[in-house]
Amino acid sequence: MRSNHGGDIYRNRVTFDFSVNVNPYGMPESCERAIIDSLKNASCYPDCEMTELREKLAQKELGEKAAAENVIAGNGASEIIYALCQALKPKTALVTAPAFKEYENAVQIAEGKVLYEELKEAESFALTERILERITPELDLLFLCNPNNPTGQIMERELLIKIAKRCEETATWFFLDECFLPFMDDEEEFTMKESLKDFPHLMILKAFTKIYGMAGIRFGYLLSENKEILEKIRGVMQPWNVSIPAQAAAMAAIDEDEFVLKTKKLIREEREFLLSEMKAMGVEIIGEPKANYIFFKGKEDLAKRFLEKGVLIRSCNNYTGLGEGYFRIGIRTPEANKDFVRIMKEILA
Repeated sequence: MRSNHGGDIYRNRVTFDFSVNVNPYGMPESCERAIIDSLKNASCYPDCEMTELREKLAQKELGEKAAAENVIAGNGASEIIYALCQALKPKTALVTAPAFKEYENAVQIAEGKVLYEELKEAESFALTERILERITPELDLLFLCNPNNPTGQIMERELLIKIAKRCEETATWFFLDECFLPFMDDEEEFTMKESLKDFPHLMILKAFTKIYGMAGIRFGYLLSENKEILEKIRGVMQPWNVSIPAQAAAMAAIDEDEFVLKTKKLIREEREFLLSEMKAMGVEIIGEPKANYIFFKGKEDLAKRFLEKGVLIRSCNNYTGLGEGYFRIGIRTPEANKDFVRIMKEILA
């Protein structure tokens, strides 16, 4: 089972790729240098345990007392999603519609049944407390993404706490994807990291793919206070799953706080610019974007018309719960965004 995603620059003639939602700056220079330096060890096997890296991640995310055992690392976030489902073998899993396609694919490959919490366009595809009714003792696993992909809508921490409590009452595993939170100025108001100690069934997915521009290097990780479930997931992952260059880049990225702050500022300013320009053109923006991408509606052939001009945007027609006419663009550099606006004006003229 293979999903269609953005970023297919290999089969399309592309000048500007707006179909992916990764850092416009790309990787920090320190990560590039770390990758190059690591190549002298390319003839060696990677470190399977990654103890130092996992400990450094745990302490950065969860505090000085956190240990490597609170973290597992993977070849991008997707590997962890699939490993989770192979480890748990959920009979039933609940995902929102729309949401990242790999959640449901991973469940289906593990021969589980996927249930859908259908988000409503009239509510800007926002999650509501109605989902609490869907979390029952018969439910094995719940997937949520905050902010949601592709809609960009944020889930308030108050609601997430209620969901986590309900998952504990029903012994439902709660898998929360926070890969896009680092792009938000107020991410600390929404993250559930501090609540991990209160909810043994809660797991939080993070990745360097997006915020550090490492989509081609691949590095993701899972946080939990439940060390037993983390070991169970590790048990179904292949050995040497994170390459030496990826480990080196991740180690360097952890200390790049200034790079993240610079990125947040860019995203904030460029999101306002794109929203203002697109609204002025009459583009229907759905909800109020909070992350580094914008979700909107347009004519069914919009992606094709953009591609004819060398611009790749993400058609969302393969997301469960959506169809033709829904699109997502990632926020890029000021220069690229200005070109996007110019080209969109030509298309809509």
